[in-house]
Amino acid sequence: MKTNILFVGMVLSCIILLSYGQSCCITNSIRVQGQGENRIKPNIALLYASLSADGNTASDALNLIDDQLSSISNALQVNGVSQNDIATSSISVYPKYNYTNGTSVVIGYTVYISLTVTIRGIDTNTQRIARVIDALASAGVNSIYGLTYDTVDPSAGKSVARKNAWNDAVAKAKQYAQLSGRKLGKVIMIEEVQLNYYPYYYGTSGSSLGEGNLKASSLSSFGSAP
Repeated sequence: MKTNILFVGMVLSCIILLSYGQSCCITNSIRVQGQGENRIKPNIALLYASLSADGNTASDALNLIDDQLSSISNALQVNGVSQNDIATSSISVYPKYNYTNGTSVVIGYTVYISLTVTIRGIDTNTQRIARVIDALASAGVNSIYGLTYDTVDPSAGKSVARKNAWNDAVAKAKQYAQLSGRKLGKVIMIEEVQLNYYPYYYGTSGSSLGEGNLKASSLSSFGSAP
């Protein structure tokens, strides 16, 4: 089976100056980068589904879609998905035409709806995703696609990643200071640029769908005086 790693990236750019009995400035410095990682198990999954309905009028098609949505909502709630975790991400209404002798006549309408379903607690119940997929299929959705993993707390793991990145950068700065015969001075600037996190899948024996780790990574840059 596949397991999932969710990467959380951030960039920390810090400048540390080496003291030399003088006032230091940014130009009197060098920069190094450090990287840190932290892994956390994702606890929610996002699943995307679509459905459609045809009707003689737009109202007819929308009413049919409403009935389908009610069935889908009931099926999902039975499988532990709250009503608040079922969202309509898009809706489209298209007329259907009959072309005869160069003229077109509207003969009906088709309604398409896309849903976003949030599945919680996948870190404690690895079968929940499969059960939700089965429920959606049984309720009559047209397609199920785009399974992604996330965490309820987007900042989870970042503090540890920052600390690891900091320690890595400090170690490099100390080495450069030693090589140049200097001493580290105070930190004069810290910059952080937040990167988006995304899922990365890899195969692991003995794993179940929904298991895995969230990987938080950081890059730190330090500067030191010559």
